[in-house]
Amino acid sequence: MTNFRKSICLAAILLLNLAMIPDAFSCRYTVREIGFTDLAADVYHLYFYTNQAVEKEKTETFQRISRAVLFDVNIVVETIDIDETRNHSAMDVYRLSGLNALPAAVLVSPEGQSMPLIFADFASSFKESVWSMLEKIIISPAREKMLKSIVKSLSIVLLVEGNDPAKNHAARQMAESAIERVRKIIPQLPKPVDAPPELIIIPFSEAPDEKVLIWSVGLYDKPENEPGAAILYGRGRRMGPPLGGKSLNEQSLFNLLGLVGADCECGLDRSWLLGLMLPLRWTSDARKEIVQRLGFDAENPMVKSEMSKILSLGTSARSTRDAGSGSGSGENLFYGYSEQVVEFETQQNAPKMSFSQLQAMNSPATSGGMELTLKIALYSVGCLVLLILIGTAVIYVRTKRKRV
Repeated sequence: MTNFRKSICLAAILLLNLAMIPDAFSCRYTVREIGFTDLAADVYHLYFYTNQAVEKEKTETFQRISRAVLFDVNIVVETIDIDETRNHSAMDVYRLSGLNALPAAVLVSPEGQSMPLIFADFASSFKESVWSMLEKIIISPAREKMLKSIVKSLSIVLLVEGNDPAKNHAARQMAESAIERVRKIIPQLPKPVDAPPELIIIPFSEAPDEKVLIWSVGLYDKPENEPGAAILYGRGRRMGPPLGGKSLNEQSLFNLLGLVGADCECGLDRSWLLGLMLPLRWTSDARKEIVQRLGFDAENPMVKSEMSKILSLGTSARSTRDAGSGSGSGENLFYGYSEQVVEFETQQNAPKMSFSQLQAMNSPATSGGMELTLKIALYSVGCLVLLILIGTAVIYVRTKRKRV
């Protein structure tokens, strides 16, 4: 009798575990949390152009200072001697940039855009000019604000103003309304955060000081009189496309902000889970704070391995921005990919995305076929074990009756 009771207890435990399978197979991470890793970190290229006429000391100074300033930053520095280099993509960048004096420097984004950099006060002190130029690539007032907020807030709405006060006011109201809508649904998110999205505004007069940031989020070519916006999350990543003109509206902002808080199994294309990363120094203070707030270390190799497996099951492991150029760092990171064109619709024809729709996207129906197959297999094993135990119980009862 004792053995029979033990069997019944084991069966009950197994059935309870099977009942909890949907929770066990839901994604442990949100889009925001995955954004804090450096998986598929976008690499910027900083080309330093020189030739035989440039003093060797200046080239060595630039190399030495760049190693110090850009340590642990997602920027690769290369020295290009234009007299000796021929078949290198950096030479195409050099010709298109229209540079007419050496030494010179150009920053190239993962999306292929290039931005010539200026050595300030070049004649007085080359060393100070290099320090100043390199620090402006990764440090600015807006990015300092962002680092203080992004670890505790769901995300950041970066609003870059134009020179039209009326349009700036309208854009600010749209951003504030979208943030308020998100604030109301934060308790319903898969993992509520401490603070709603924060609005960071770059006034038109301060745009020159934020040139690299505006360029890196994709708002470098917006009309001067128009405001533009970008949603930032995680480790300085951009969610979706930059918004400007008709695409800059409350619903578009709300949709992108909602996706940041969604479960990683929400059906979102995996290229959006790892949005374009800005050139940014991720400080040790930010690392410590995010570990405390998340409850896990996003840079832990085991966590990154688990996230990589999750991402490898997605619909697309290759970023849509790589589709034409093949230059993105996300290419070939995971097992397979498909190329898609993402078009962001305007307010007039864009379907509204409510939070109930986000919840529906998080349902088990959106999980991969591999997970569904595994669930069915486990349920089948549980049913088989249950049938065996029932059969054993029947045989036991009949045997006992015959003995009586």
